[in-house]
Amino acid sequence: MEATVSEKIETGVYYKWKEGQRDAVWEWWKLLQNRKLSVQRAHRARLRRCHSPDQVMLERGFHELLRDYVSWPAYQIRGVAMVAGLLAHAKESDSPKGELFGRQLARSKKGSDTPVLSELRFNQLQKARQPEDIYRLLRRIILLLDREVNVLSLAEFILAWDLDYSFKNHHPDDPSKSLHFKLASNYYLKK
Repeated sequence: MEATVSEKIETGVYYKWKEGQRDAVWEWWKLLQNRKLSVQRAHRARLRRCHSPDQVMLERGFHELLRDYVSWPAYQIRGVAMVAGLLAHAKESDSPKGELFGRQLARSKKGSDTPVLSELRFNQLQKARQPEDIYRLLRRIILLLDREVNVLSLAEFILAWDLDYSFKNHHPDDPSKSLHFKLASNYYLKK
């Protein structure tokens, strides 16, 4: 039997984690969720008030992720800032192996057939070209998802988007490997 289109398409891996990065993000996020530590509550609150990656870069919570967990290359600092600022809005996670971010966007609203993220907003997400724009859109999307996101899949998406932004689409020869194609595959081929 021949494979379907969705089986032939590589989906779900938005970003290739370097050694220690995935665990660093997960451990940092879990610590940030610790409501018993007033320091972590303060870091989370301050990160949530940031409206851009540049503001996040001025916060201690971001610097703890950048410094304490794993070494990040200089070209990823903006991406890590976006991860820190946006994950501060996530209150729950499916699990490290949960549903992919693109599929979460297409998930039906409770009691409805319409997706959580409308096709119009999905297209706005796909067309975002500036860090401030994607940051603002992702903040709204996290709230539309009731803050329940797959933390690692969202972090992968953010880091991949930042690489595309920094290196102007680093898969020009194979469009099926582009972030936008993978996200669209996850969104439209969910069912």
